[in-house]
Amino acid sequence: MSIRISSFVRFTTTIFIFVAINLFGLHDFYEDRLFSLLNSYDFFLFFNNFLFFLMVLRSKQFKFFLSEKPLRYILYFYLFTLLIFITMPLRGPISILDAVRVGRHYLILPLAFFIYYDVALNKKFNYYFKIFRFIAIFTSFQIILNAINPEIVNSIFKDISRAESRITGGFQRNVLLSPTMIFPHILSIYYFLKIVTEKHKSSNLFLFLLLFLAVSLQGFRVYLLILSFILALIVIRFGNMHRKFFKWVFIFLFIVPSVIFVDSYFFNNQISGKFQSAYDEVKYSTGSYQSRLDDVSYRQIPMLLEKPFFGWGFIYHNSEYGRQLNIPTDNMRRDGLYSVDSGYITILMQYGFAGVFLILFLFVKMIVSLYKENDINSPIYLTAVGVIILLILSLYTHGAFFREFGLLPLTIVLGLTAKKIKVSTKNNLVSF
Repeated sequence: MSIRISSFVRFTTTIFIFVAINLFGLHDFYEDRLFSLLNSYDFFLFFNNFLFFLMVLRSKQFKFFLSEKPLRYILYFYLFTLLIFITMPLRGPISILDAVRVGRHYLILPLAFFIYYDVALNKKFNYYFKIFRFIAIFTSFQIILNAINPEIVNSIFKDISRAESRITGGFQRNVLLSPTMIFPHILSIYYFLKIVTEKHKSSNLFLFLLLFLAVSLQGFRVYLLILSFILALIVIRFGNMHRKFFKWVFIFLFIVPSVIFVDSYFFNNQISGKFQSAYDEVKYSTGSYQSRLDDVSYRQIPMLLEKPFFGWGFIYHNSEYGRQLNIPTDNMRRDGLYSVDSGYITILMQYGFAGVFLILFLFVKMIVSLYKENDINSPIYLTAVGVIILLILSLYTHGAFFREFGLLPLTIVLGLTAKKIKVSTKNNLVSF
């Protein structure tokens, strides 16, 4: 019976993952309608939540879900968000459905439980890891192609790409607006850890270089800068700097000039321009850095100060409450209650200072539990910690933490890392 349930969970989870990533832009599941009501994405989102509640009602499966602390903290975060959804009508004239329209991406979180359930029960780690790797590699090729010739990608994947030939903030932007855009960042952490902590394999090096090139060419600077910071921490922690100092210096002196050459010759300084523009903006308070401060200063911060402790919650701009607050219906997250340029402002508006403190506390506890209960030197567990760090720090200028392109890979990784499992391969058993 449990095997049948697990197989069904695997099937529905796989379907939902590929719907959530929008099949790489080949079909827009966010716009089509099923039964003239919900789009496909929302339909599968609510179906997976309904399935999750049915499984929670079964006492054995509920205990199974709570058996690992990392998932327990995700459950608390998920239930806390549901509580805000349910209590939104108490804040003003707004329905629960309107609240869910704004914050529905948090409903992705039960995916972590489904994946963990299947991995722990049927040892299907490799199944989900291969899905993750396929998404990351495919997206990397899309990003690289988009950087070389945006028109090609735009003609094939019309729903995910945006060609920007202009210079924005001092660097050329080639943005791939895809729910899969963070997958290469996460997998590059994993393969870099494999390179540093395990015996060298040329395949790991090739995949890391491919993924990191895609990360470097993505149009958002914050994720590249934070990923570079995480990789530097990995080198300091696991690279035996005191023993292999000259080796790392040689690698650095070889790779950096090579990247600069390739970047200037093939990609019109799209990589180096990100670092230079970020440095100039912070140093001189110019460009998008200053405009970002201006965006949040005139509306978001004054409104946040009205309800600093518990925030405003999730307010749909077209609801009666949203119209009372005069939230613009177009480009809401930049000009309205939330901000596209400051994820911290958005999450504070949604949860307030008390809620954000609770969320950060839960994620810190999650990191601690990963550290205590698992092999700290294992690449897969360290990758999970890296994902949390990446999403939390990126809130400075962007919002992967509360959007599907951040929450989807987070739930997959947490589902894979919640329990130390021996994964069966052709040759032997590999402990993760």
